[in-house]
Amino acid sequence: METILQTHIDKNDVMTVVFNQPDRSANTLNQQMFDELEDCISLLERGSQKVSAVIFTSDKPGVFIIGADLYEMNDMDRVQMQHFLERGQKLFDRIANLKISTVAAINGHCLGGGLELAMACRWRVASNMGTINIGLPESKLGILPAWGGTTRLTRRLGATK
Repeated sequence: METILQTHIDKNDVMTVVFNQPDRSANTLNQQMFDELEDCISLLERGSQKVSAVIFTSDKPGVFIIGADLYEMNDMDRVQMQHFLERGQKLFDRIANLKISTVAAINGHCLGGGLELAMACRWRVASNMGTINIGLPESKLGILPAWGGTTRLTRRLGATK
């Protein structure tokens, strides 16, 4: 299995985490992505490497993360689905609670779980390309944003918006 995340620490102690699922045109959140992201966050929490900030971005042209892997989710039973959803909640909470600056560098479509990951970061910057979509489209499918989307979005924008 090929690695999804590439990491690099620059001379200013800033770690860049690049999402790049091989053989796919878009990044989605799946079990392998969570495995690798959990390992990365554990490294940051331990402070075993000198890192002053972390930037999450994508190597896919025009795509940051488009949400959960619906094909993988479709194959899950109820217990597996519950575990997957809880795992994402805990992981994004860990990102939100990191003691260093966290930035989502949104360089393409940022949808569903991708936006929830971005909202878990302290800062978000987006490319000014007019074609980027940012949102929680799962609500149109009758799926609630399960990884903090409803609470974090409400805190950022206010309940009336």
